[in-house]
Amino acid sequence: MYNSQSTYESLVDVCVNSAMANIRSMTTDQLNDLLYNESRFNGLVDSLPQIRSLPTEREAGLAQNKSLAEWNLAQEPKLTQLRKQVKDLYGQATSLRTETEALKSKLDEISSSKSLDTTSNLLQVAAQEADDDAEGTAKAFLAGTISIEQFLKDLLEKKALAHLR
Repeated sequence: MYNSQSTYESLVDVCVNSAMANIRSMTTDQLNDLLYNESRFNGLVDSLPQIRSLPTEREAGLAQNKSLAEWNLAQEPKLTQLRKQVKDLYGQATSLRTETEALKSKLDEISSSKSLDTTSNLLQVAAQEADDDAEGTAKAFLAGTISIEQFLKDLLEKKALAHLR
C-alpha cells in the first residue's frame, strides 16, 4: 500500500511541476481567468500529458489483470489434478508405511524368538537331511531300483539343495 501511495504522490508532484511550468508563462489576465473560470482550470489540468495518459494506463492495467485472471483460471484443472495426485500418493505412502511397520514388527518378533545359534543349528540339520536324502538316492541307484536318468536328475537336485542350505 505504501508503494502505491508513493507512486500516487510522485505522479501528483510531476503533474504540479508540469502545471506550474505552464502557469509561469501566463499573463496576469490569463491567471485571473484561470482563477475565476473553473472550466479553464479543468482544461489546464486535463491537458497535462500525465492526466491524458491515465485512462490508457488504467485500460492497460485492467487488460493485464484480466489476462492474469484468465491464466489463473486456466491453471485450475491442472492444479486440481495435481492436488488429487498428491492426495493419492500420500494415501499410498501411508499404506506403505503401515505395511512396512507391520513387516518390521513381524521381523522383530521372529528375530527375538530365534537366536543366531538356533538358526545356524537348524540350517545344519536341514543341510544334513538333504545330504542324507541324496545319499539314499545313490543307494537306490546302486540297488537298481531307479534308472540312471532318474538317478542323475534326483541326485543333482538333492545335492544342490544340500549345498544351498
